[in-house]
Amino acid sequence: MSIETKVGSVTFTHNATYTGEVEIERGGLSVKVSMEALQTIVSDKIRQRMHENIDSMKAHEILALAASKK
Repeated sequence: MSIETKVGSVTFTHNATYTGEVEIERGGLSVKVSMEALQTIVSDKIRQRMHENIDSMKAHEILALAASKK
């Protein structure tokens, strides 16, 4: 089963299990990329934001975050 997600003028078409290839279409042009490639680029962006957020956290906030991982 295919799922189509629109973000502005961009359409992403992928299967319901979030595996395999994703077709990305915009303005009549399309490209297929692996879901793994998209997951990698998005996780890298999230990692970058997390680093930025940690840099601005107070000591007690970092300790609370570490304690919640148990």
